[in-house]
Amino acid sequence: MDDSVCDNQNEFNDAFRQAVKYNRKEVQKNLKPLNAVYAVLYLIFLFWAVSLALKVPHGQRRVMHVMFALIFPPAYVLAHYLAEQGSK
Repeated sequence: MDDSVCDNQNEFNDAFRQAVKYNRKEVQKNLKPLNAVYAVLYLIFLFWAVSLALKVPHGQRRVMHVMFALIFPPAYVLAHYLAEQGSK
């Protein structure tokens, strides 16, 4: 006896695609506020990191610091304050 819900493979494939599409839509709808919070926090860290990097004296090191601050803002802020704490 055949216990399948769908009559053939094509109906199953269509039902599966619709279920995946629905699930993806629901997940994205639930994550939208979380993504907004993440974007705001990232921008805060970005401006904070760039402002710390611009305090480095002019020269090649300053370019490197600004580049790292733009690429890895949260890590740059954390590393800056850990290095400052270690130098005391």
